[in-house]
Amino acid sequence: MRHSMRPRGTSNTCPPTAATEGSLLFCRDPQSYHHVQSVNPHLEVILAHDMAFHLDAYQLLNDQKLRQLAKPILEDKLHEVGLNERTVRQKLSIDLSRLDSESRFASPKSEADISHLFMLGTWPHEAPTAAWCFLKTISLASKIATDRLHVGIGSALLGKPCELRDNLSLSCSLSFGSITLSLRHCRLLRPDILPWLPCKAHPPPAWSVA
Repeated sequence: MRHSMRPRGTSNTCPPTAATEGSLLFCRDPQSYHHVQSVNPHLEVILAHDMAFHLDAYQLLNDQKLRQLAKPILEDKLHEVGLNERTVRQKLSIDLSRLDSESRFASPKSEADISHLFMLGTWPHEAPTAAWCFLKTISLASKIATDRLHVGIGSALLGKPCELRDNLSLSCSLSFGSITLSLRHCRLLRPDILPWLPCKAHPPPAWSVA
């Protein structure tokens, strides 16, 4: 049985102590990898890139059948947050940060939390449409600011400049060091150069980037 695990300190897809013998656990950052090994040394653990890197983003976006199905949904969803394809293209930079409880800000602001906006389902007939809308929005942008790691990964897959900042789970900084080459279009911002906003209390991130 295969499982995946998010960075230590977040809600895990599969808690390492609950994984049974014969399970294979994939971790996308060294901290999670070493943590799992320490709490369940008998579990087989592999440190690997986030599975999103295995997606051929251009092939997905160029699928004409999928485009016909997904484009009306994209237009409706963007309209819900006051955007359309033209306005996204015209922006010099667009903020695609999260608006949920994992935001590091007490009153988070974002032009579109596309991970939530395009949460259309995970079944085989739903996931491709959601992924197309997600990646299409990223492809329209000139530059992106976000605290969602998968938006950063989407930006990297499509060659879009992206400024990453951390959320409460610290997923961006924890994963950034192990996937820096893949995130060559992204820049990880240190907390001391982030725009000031009232922040929630959270553990200080153990990282620094020039």
